[in-house]
Amino acid sequence: MERCLLITGMGGAIGRHVARMGLEQGYRVFGTVLNSVPKDLIRLSEKGEISIIRADLSQEEQTMDAIFTAKPDVIVNLAGRTENSYGFDGTVRDENMTIVKNLLDCVSFLREDGMLEGFFTFIQPGTIWQYGQVFGEESIVTSKQDVRFCS
Repeated sequence: MERCLLITGMGGAIGRHVARMGLEQGYRVFGTVLNSVPKDLIRLSEKGEISIIRADLSQEEQTMDAIFTAKPDVIVNLAGRTENSYGFDGTVRDENMTIVKNLLDCVSFLREDGMLEGFFTFIQPGTIWQYGQVFGEESIVTSKQDVRFCS
């Protein structure tokens, strides 16, 4: 059975490298982009090697559609805003936390409804600078259950 990899923020430099690594490891690769698609990804898409999904992951419906389309075994979340997008006033962190929350909520919903099955891995690279506190009342992760940190 072919394993599927969904890379959010695939249009960025890291996303493009992860896409190539996924292809080398035999994954069917899907990736989300918000705006423009780099030429190298367009070429891979035209060859049928990857599938590009245009989605604003801060919008729950678009997040749900992306996950339902890809039906991934693995999600590597590289999507997010940077301070250059908004200025650094907390908006960036809030928007990035919304993206992560939407991804986790949509995966949970699809798994509960039986539309997403099997072993699932969610990889969230990032720093406290981007997301703030990991645990706590205002965090999207309120329990250490089912959460593993890797370094």
